Amino acid sequence: MQFILKKLLCLMGGAMLVVVSYCQKISIEPFYIGDRVPDIQLNNIVNYKDSIINLSHFGDKMVILDFWNIHCGSCIKMFAKEDSIQQLLKQDIQFLLVTTDKKEDVEKFIEKYNKIHARLPFPIVIRDKSLRQLFRFKFVPHYVWIAPNGLILAQTSDNLINKEAILKALAPFRVLEKRLKGLKSTNYGLHMQPPSQELSILLNN
Repeated sequence: MQFILKKLLCLMGGAMLVVVSYCQKISIEPFYIGDRVPDIQLNNIVNYKDSIINLSHFGDKMVILDFWNIHCGSCIKMFAKEDSIQQLLKQDIQFLLVTTDKKEDVEKFIEKYNKIHARLPFPIVIRDKSLRQLFRFKFVPHYVWIAPNGLILAQTSDNLINKEAILKALAPFRVLEKRLKGLKSTNYGLHMQPPSQELSILLNN
């Protein structure tokens, strides 16, 4: 019995080494404006009803990833503006905050923020490592504008976060949406595609 257990442990250890080795050989290629992001899974979400969702979770809305951290004053000042824009365009956009900060630090921040301001309404991806590899940047706040089909429409700083710029960026996709629906196609061009196996492994490790 002990021999069998030892053998099983050895096999499991070997399998883990294979997975680790495989992950080390794969590198994440960043996405740029004009690329299509697949329907990646987002983990470690707080301030939302679900802790794990896919990027397509928000349906026909443009998703704007807002990279920030709890020590970034200019990032925090933008939240009120983002909230007002999202309320005006609630059928069209969803802001999604992304930070490398730990859960306990983010929860303390949310509690403090909600006492001073209106309730922070955005889902927050915490302890992020993967998304920062997919979208390369140096400073926060940094925003990635993703159309409902995964097309990256823009990567900007906070100076372009306004209603007019967002509607202008989204307009060509809405035209495409109407044309494809009129043709009664399968709407391939309107939806995100599944991520590759390699990307899924990297994002979930």
